[in-house]
Amino acid sequence: MRRVVLFCLVVVMMSAAGTASAQWSVGMRMVGTGNYFPYLPLMQAMGEDGGMIVADAGIFGYKEFAVGYRADKLCFEGNFAYDKFGSTFSDEGDDYESDLSWWYAGGTVLYSFMQGEGYAAAVGARFQYGASEMTSTYPMARASVEETLSGTTTQFSVPIRFMWRPGGGKFAIGPEVAFKYTTGSTEYTADFGSQSQSMDGPEYTGFDTEYSLMMKFMF
Repeated sequence: MRRVVLFCLVVVMMSAAGTASAQWSVGMRMVGTGNYFPYLPLMQAMGEDGGMIVADAGIFGYKEFAVGYRADKLCFEGNFAYDKFGSTFSDEGDDYESDLSWWYAGGTVLYSFMQGEGYAAAVGARFQYGASEMTSTYPMARASVEETLSGTTTQFSVPIRFMWRPGGGKFAIGPEVAFKYTTGSTEYTADFGSQSQSMDGPEYTGFDTEYSLMMKFMF
């Protein structure tokens, strides 16, 4: 399903590139996961030392949608990402369910320090804030237990982006690397039917490098 959506978006971007006029833009940034994946802060509560668990889920781990406005050498972008998935299985008549959801929103300001015929390079600053939640439901004795791990993440980064602009500059695609600082907190809650409990998980901070591929068209 996601590959179909991605293919359709690329087709729309390419078809619109011939008639668009550059100023406003919409696009998608495909982000690599050799960095702090949005929902991984939840996993801290499961770690013995309370440290951040970092995983690489492939070349591109998640995608964000972006709306931008370019004024001379400055470009302003707002971005948003959301995902949710879960699983259910049965064992000897008992049902086990788990759900994971996360979202974040942010803003970016870019300054174009190099422009040419069909290409441009920019550097800027980005702020992002997001939240994630992992819920597991399973039977225990005569009650159903629901455990929830939730977390929030704040990120500050300095992105450097190079864009290639075929089609007269109406469509753009190119790589980006960002040097990122991340901070956040986690919380654990459990509902046992007759009683519940909650506790704060560890807080975390860290520096990392994020890589991504940006695609957008201007109108």
